Amino acid sequence: MQRKASLELSINTIVIMVSALVFLGLAMSFTGGAFKQGGDNMQEALSNNEIEPQANRYDTLVMDKEINVKRRGSEIFTVSYFNKGLESILAIPNGGSTSFLECTSGEGIATFRLSTTPLEIPPDSQRTLRFILKPVHAGTIDEASEELVATGTYVCSFELREAQTQFLVHVRG
Repeated sequence: MQRKASLELSINTIVIMVSALVFLGLAMSFTGGAFKQGGDNMQEALSNNEIEPQANRYDTLVMDKEINVKRRGSEIFTVSYFNKGLESILAIPNGGSTSFLECTSGEGIATFRLSTTPLEIPPDSQRTLRFILKPVHAGTIDEASEELVATGTYVCSFELREAQTQFLVHVRG
């Protein structure tokens, strides 16, 4: 009887040990997968530029320096602006809620439409504006050309109140 009890005890011990190792393995794989997924999400967030730079008192106009747009499409981009004045302002780029930019390249001039919703910015504060950039036609604003904007890279000047910056627009087919 003593041997049989001893044998049953050792079988129970082996079953418990195997079960514990299986559960430990499952727990480790679950935890490792959760950390891997979290790391992938962080990497994706950083690579998608979801953390955007903010304008401040010393750098009042902050935006992407390069924008990609399709020839027959449009692209949304953001601009961060800091009002360091003493009064609230209505942020409207280049004079209106829909305005036009003349951009230059080695191939010539192209006109782009720039649209946004005007936004009031209180004194000593920062706001982010969203813009839609759409290629209109080749040539200047005054030339009502039917010719599409050529593919290539264009240099554009952007002005918002007293702040001004330049950026590149890459037009793709």
